[in-house]
Amino acid sequence: MWAPESVRKRFKDLVKNGLKGSGDYGVVAVGLYGGQGPNRSDANHLPHVVGRATWPFAFENGQIVEVGAQYYWGRFVAEPDEVDLGGGLVTPDQPSNGATDQRGGLSFVLYPQPIGLDVEWNVGEGPELAPDGDRIEARFLHGGYVQLSYRQPTSIGEFFPFTRWNYYAGGRKFATNAPQSTVNEIDLGFEYSPWKEIEVVLSYTHSFERTNTRSAPYDQTKNADRIGAQVQWNY
Repeated sequence: MWAPESVRKRFKDLVKNGLKGSGDYGVVAVGLYGGQGPNRSDANHLPHVVGRATWPFAFENGQIVEVGAQYYWGRFVAEPDEVDLGGGLVTPDQPSNGATDQRGGLSFVLYPQPIGLDVEWNVGEGPELAPDGDRIEARFLHGGYVQLSYRQPTSIGEFFPFTRWNYYAGGRKFATNAPQSTVNEIDLGFEYSPWKEIEVVLSYTHSFERTNTRSAPYDQTKNADRIGAQVQWNY
């Protein structure tokens, strides 16, 4: 990872000033990593390759806009199991070294001073169970999110109301058999931070469509609602 000193300070200030910066991961980054996911051993001796470039532009009025692009490539070995999608019980086959797993994405962040906007979208291909259930192969995927937020400091802490649209269509590679998954949801909520160490979030989510990827036949849940709460302690 590399970034000039002036930009490293800018990344640091984004976090210090509570603007939801992610930290200093450089303006250019390249790397190799085990692409099989957390708590899973390597399955094909082929690391994933990742590259990223980003730049936080600072304007005279103090506003900061960050744009970036990222890409990774590798091969992913899914976890197959017996499945019946209507044609009888089968165990899906897959290439011995896994299916192609690659994505390219673009991102845009307008840091909340006081209005914030985050947009990220990616396209690629990854492991996905074929419609007949007899194989796991590389298939097209795409998805991302758009989030609008507002930062309001007060004498009793900071408030961050937000709304976010999430969308994804493609294989869920970390699930057994990597079934096709569709997620189309909108979130409404707010975060309250009485001190910089504590963040409390309440949110409401409406799912227009979400695939149950836990078990076949991987039905779609439509027009569902949920409420979430989270307390985070930063140290």
